[in-house]
Amino acid sequence: MRLPAFFLTMMLGATAWCLPFSVVPEAIDFGMVYQGQLKTQNLVLRLTEDGHEDTVTLVDISCDSREVEVSASAEFPLELQRDMTVEVRFLPRVVLGTYQKALHIRYLLADTPKEKPILMAIPLQAQVKPYYMVSPPQLVVNKAVVGQKVTKTLYVESNDRSPFTLQEATWDIETPNRGVIESVTIRSISPFRKAVTVTLLAQEKGRIFGTISLPTGNKAFERITIDLLARFVGYITPDQWDIPFRSVDIIKHQDEAIEKQLVLRAPKGYTLTIGEMSDPSGRLTFEILEISDNMAAIAVRLQVNTVQEDFFGRFTIQAGANDIAETLTITYHGKVFR
Repeated sequence: MRLPAFFLTMMLGATAWCLPFSVVPEAIDFGMVYQGQLKTQNLVLRLTEDGHEDTVTLVDISCDSREVEVSASAEFPLELQRDMTVEVRFLPRVVLGTYQKALHIRYLLADTPKEKPILMAIPLQAQVKPYYMVSPPQLVVNKAVVGQKVTKTLYVESNDRSPFTLQEATWDIETPNRGVIESVTIRSISPFRKAVTVTLLAQEKGRIFGTISLPTGNKAFERITIDLLARFVGYITPDQWDIPFRSVDIIKHQDEAIEKQLVLRAPKGYTLTIGEMSDPSGRLTFEILEISDNMAAIAVRLQVNTVQEDFFGRFTIQAGANDIAETLTITYHGKVFR
């Protein structure tokens, strides 16, 4: 995308076609940059050649971004008497993708109030890619069973295939009572590719969030941060936590039962038992169709006898796996119409 020249120029008491100095280049494009990679570009401020007699005092040159630094050849404020070169440094650490900012040049003319300097803005952009590629980008654990360990492996690779090392990992979990990271091991596949294996112990039902930090030894990009997202469930899990009965025509189904099948499973090696099943609303009835070792199939039947637009409810199942007892709460919903 071509950047417009001087896309923001606010001139107090002056007009854009009589600028007292020019800036070369008129826009800064760092191109493609890796995170942690330093890119520099020089700006030259040059007094106009049309005999502009106004005194130009540079107040400062800045950018409202931590990734951008400006290094001038003299301290501000200063009077611009000849060409001046400014080095603009871009070191992206957090940002990714299309990066667009503005470099602000504030200056005064002879008749400009000091408290109201004139502002000129130079467009600045870059395309930032991660220096280290992490695959998959997040550590996601879905439906881990409480009491069991889960092992996941991620791969870290340098985009430019340059050698790197990963140092001992640290981590932070927002809800440590629900789960803990037991270990993080790092294995070198090649000088530019590493395998990171995480072992997680599920302790309590619920969701956990956290981060894993991998120091790189790279001064420009000191650490890789990986998000951890996990969901822990009980020993006994249904194949669905919500049963949709959808739209039911009472003319076709009055006094009939609409049946949905629910499958429960316990970990291998456990014996599953089913106790009381109840729906406080009285809409549902239940029947165990099959039970064997660690699996049970249950018929959940909706009795259609009234017109009740949208309905929603919860039912419970008392179940056991060896000496462990759990109460499962499952939702259901639908709509009855005439």
